[in-house]
Amino acid sequence: MALLRWFRFLWAVEVAWSQPTRTEARDFSRWIRIAGKPPKPHWRSPDKASASAVTQAKAPNPITGKRAPGQKYASSTVAHCESVLRQFYAHHIEV
Repeated sequence: MALLRWFRFLWAVEVAWSQPTRTEARDFSRWIRIAGKPPKPHWRSPDKASASAVTQAKAPNPITGKRAPGQKYASSTVAHCESVLRQFYAHHIEV
């Protein structure tokens, strides 16, 4: 998913995957920190609003104690994306 997010970002800014510069990497890093997650419509009712807005207001899960997923990407997701991209390009430089 991290690579897919990166490729979609590159497609949006019209840069080939083999041609990004530090500027695109910086912009992607900034974008993923402030961007909201894309809505995920439920398969039974794709025309209705996403349930993520509803779950945002709920209390933590009483069994697991975990919070409901937020509408923004978690900092761990941001860090994971950056790590995946570093390894992806390091592999291609090595090859």
